[in-house]
Amino acid sequence: MVPDDYVRSILTKYELQTGEGSPAEVAAAELMQPITEWAGRYLQGISFCGSYAKGTRVRGATDIDILVSLGPRTPLDADKLYERLFDVS
Repeated sequence: MVPDDYVRSILTKYELQTGEGSPAEVAAAELMQPITEWAGRYLQGISFCGSYAKGTRVRGATDIDILVSLGPRTPLDADKLYERLFDVS
C-alpha cells in the first residue's frame, strides 16, 4: 500500500461527523455570539481552519480551530485582545 492510500484509509476509518448539527459545529456556534460581541465593528470574519477545515480531522483526536479576522484599525494590541477574549469566554 502506498503512503497516500494508507493515510486515506485511516481518515476514512476514523472519519468525524461534520456539517450543521455535528458536535464540533454546535460547539463553535455557541461561541459565535460572544466572539461577535467581543470583536464589535472590527470583526471581518469568522471561519474554521486547521484539520477540521482541511478534512484531515479524525474521531477521538481532533479539535476545531476558529480563525477570527479583525480589521487593521483594531485599537488594542494582541495581548489586550487576548485578555478581553479570555474574559468573554
